Amino acid sequence: MRFADPSAPTPPPDAKTEEALARLAALSPHLLEDIGFTRDRHRSTAGRTVWTDGVRDFVVIDASGPAP
Repeated sequence: MRFADPSAPTPPPDAKTEEALARLAALSPHLLEDIGFTRDRHRSTAGRTVWTDGVRDFVVIDASGPAP
């Protein structure tokens, strides 16, 4: 079993990771919450949801409207 050092800098996600996170956000947002991401309701708008894990953010553009 390997444990991450919480004080180590978090590397930026690569393109595949970003695509996987966007897919999760679109299809199963509860899974993002399961892995530590939360919706930033202050920065999210209609059609744009900002997810954060406290270290990094990513934005999902959704033309169908705001996240529930």
